[in-house]
Amino acid sequence: CDARSKKSIKIFKGHNGEILRLIFVEDKDLLISSGIDGNVNIWDYRDNCKQITCFKKHTGPVNAIEYLSNLNMVASGGEDEQLRIWHASNAKESSVMKFNACIGSLCYLQ
Repeated sequence: CDARSKKSIKIFKGHNGEILRLIFVEDKDLLISSGIDGNVNIWDYRDNCKQITCFKKHTGPVNAIEYLSNLNMVASGGEDEQLRIWHASNAKESSVMKFNACIGSLCYLQ
């Protein structure tokens, strides 16, 4: 939203319901969003908000996402108690880890 005119600058369409987390990956011009719908979307915010990929493997809201910059991968976790790691370019899953509790946040340290 433009602060002066209060008009939308860009509209991202792709989630059904609330967006729970957003990450900007400035050096790659990406915006990564996760939502209550269980999806994680990757957008190119310089290319007219083009959706690059959508990861749909979670069975509940996705509370946490983290971009693994040196691997070009995304880690996502949420209320389905699963941590999933997948390729940012094509949403191909690399690994899944099951926990005994909801995942509320993630932090990636290189």
